[in-house]
Amino acid sequence: MWNTANTTSGAQTASVAAGSSYTINGLNGNTTYYIWIAGNCGNELSRPVPLVATTASDCGIVENLTLAGVSDNTLGISWNAPSIGDPATSYIVTLKKCTNIPFANDFVVVRDTVNATYYMFNGLEDATTYAYSVTTVCNDEVGEANSGYATTTICEMDTVGDYATNYSAQPIYASQAYSYTQQLYMSNELAGIDSINSIAIYQRGLWGEYEDRNVTVYLGHTNKTEFGSTADYVPMSNLTQVYSGRLSGFGWISLKFDTTYVRVADSNLVVVIDDNTGVAHTGNCYWACSKFDNPAIYRAMRMYSSSNIQPTSPSGTYARDYYRAFIVFGNAGCENDGCDVPVVMQSAAYADHVDITWNAAQGASYDVSYRILGADNWTTVATGNTSGSATINGLGASFLGEARVSYTCNNQTVSGTTQIQTLCGQASLPLTEDFQSWDYGHFNRPCWISNLTDPTNADREYPYITALTGDEDNLLCFMRYGAYLILPEIDTNLNVCQIRFKLTQGNDDAQILIGVIDDASMPIQTMYVLDTMRRIDYDTTSSTANITYSFANIPAAYNHGRIAFWDAMSSYSFIDDIVVEMIPACTPVSELTASASTNAATISWSVNGDNATSYYIIYGPRGFTAGQGDTITATGSPVVINGLAHSTNYDAYVYTVCDLLNATSSASNVVQFTTDCAPYTTLPYTENFENLLPAGSSIATVLPNCWASETGTSAVAHVVYTTNSAQAS
Repeated sequence: MWNTANTTSGAQTASVAAGSSYTINGLNGNTTYYIWIAGNCGNELSRPVPLVATTASDCGIVENLTLAGVSDNTLGISWNAPSIGDPATSYIVTLKKCTNIPFANDFVVVRDTVNATYYMFNGLEDATTYAYSVTTVCNDEVGEANSGYATTTICEMDTVGDYATNYSAQPIYASQAYSYTQQLYMSNELAGIDSINSIAIYQRGLWGEYEDRNVTVYLGHTNKTEFGSTADYVPMSNLTQVYSGRLSGFGWISLKFDTTYVRVADSNLVVVIDDNTGVAHTGNCYWACSKFDNPAIYRAMRMYSSSNIQPTSPSGTYARDYYRAFIVFGNAGCENDGCDVPVVMQSAAYADHVDITWNAAQGASYDVSYRILGADNWTTVATGNTSGSATINGLGASFLGEARVSYTCNNQTVSGTTQIQTLCGQASLPLTEDFQSWDYGHFNRPCWISNLTDPTNADREYPYITALTGDEDNLLCFMRYGAYLILPEIDTNLNVCQIRFKLTQGNDDAQILIGVIDDASMPIQTMYVLDTMRRIDYDTTSSTANITYSFANIPAAYNHGRIAFWDAMSSYSFIDDIVVEMIPACTPVSELTASASTNAATISWSVNGDNATSYYIIYGPRGFTAGQGDTITATGSPVVINGLAHSTNYDAYVYTVCDLLNATSSASNVVQFTTDCAPYTTLPYTENFENLLPAGSSIATVLPNCWASETGTSAVAHVVYTTNSAQAS
């Protein structure tokens, strides 16, 4: 017998079961039922046993809930309607102000019901963490909520450092249960900052971890310019506690102080963060830092322990550091500047255009523009817009870019941006991806397919956005464990297209396959392999090769397939700077080879196409800047370059000149060679051991050209030693 929980009368339905289990069908979704089970002993029933059960909701969960924009007083979110379950008739949007862990008792700031798939929360506090949620409503039924967290920005900022250059485990050493850091900021760096009501730090991440820690923050004035030893920390008597609570998020994380700190004029500032979470990450989280290493100046102190560190007498494993956290200091009293940053969000997507909306200020007029994600130049869509919404047309399917909304306030231009994307479909050319616009972590560009779980770490998915040691500013796509990367379908036949990209591999045996697939649901099974690529086949002396691959000869059946990369050998491979474009009328040469003698080199190549009239070759010392090398011309292959220096590494590029309006092709792949050794006849001879290895090289030992090593008494060769992926110095 059973009835619904809101029914006070007797059982609505009864049934007889012959065994020890029974399925009740025809119930309502997301409804609680009372169920009674009684044994039937002929003419007598046993005492009923009660049971309470709630059915699952037929109303699906909203998908792709995204933080579309954030400012000091506004959060914008967007989402997609559920693809599973009953259709949504409306959505319940909720915002809570987060005060501490856990959030069960946090109070509701906003609760609203909407029909659109986006929402703008206005009038919020700056540097404050909020929890937002969206719940689907399907007529009278309510589904489960999808939720997330976001922190509003500091409303006025003074930055100290350069967050784009370096990263380190400062100011929180999250791989340890407890850590305690002190960092020094000089008086001249803090000019104009009289009072501080918040700070923000940037979590770059090594693997994109979502940081979630309990911290206490102290500030203090000091005359120290660096830490002289591991015992030279600023004592607790000089510190003032300004914050205690939660630090969470990824990217910019803001902490609004419990009390405003007033600086002492002309004094240096120490920022102390006591991480008392008590739980260690399996891997470290990394933070944007400034670096003081030439010469080394120890502006930071770090200690860690498996037990809680007491700030009054800190003890643990100590280390001084010349990496210091990049910090944004928030000034008190900035709420009245009157220039709110527009929070821009995409409100609708179509096959070739998008709609955007923003929190328009009363009486303000806005200029609207857009660009391809990662591009330099913006295209203007509208000027003088006062409506708070706009349509951006002519984008094409699978478009990914940014929209910008700007206005003039107090004689300055104030802008807000958001990422925009059209519906997936056949993409227009050129299709580009340099990976610079993504955070560290799983690469998940809309309309591309990329998904492979790391068998050694279930929380990590490949392909992965990362950077090589020594070249942290250049992000690239890391392929490993059989990962695959599938591009969108192109809106033209592939046999008139080519792809250009950079390939970096950790060792000479590493392989990556390039091919075409016709069924994205079975990427490996349906892949037509075009080539197996090894970096060493293109470049024997560098860790990176520039590759151009033509699809001119693919089978006709794959003309509308999707280009795919597959790390079939589960090795270390990195892809960067992908460009899919039409095959140029003047085609670059390929299959370059070089042989060198003491003062000359012979370059040979294979011709692609039949309209070449001549060639020119640009060459110079290894790594020379394009346009700054020496040039010779030739009518065909091979060509001899004379007058070279002996014992020297060289790069060379070949350009094709065609009879069609004297057109010139793009550069060939680089060919590299080293001239033979010979005695130096001019003194002084110098060697500074710089630039012996490119960033990312896996070679651990190296000698300059024409140097020899000799085994010493310790049986170790006398070589220049470099750490993995670093430069010799």
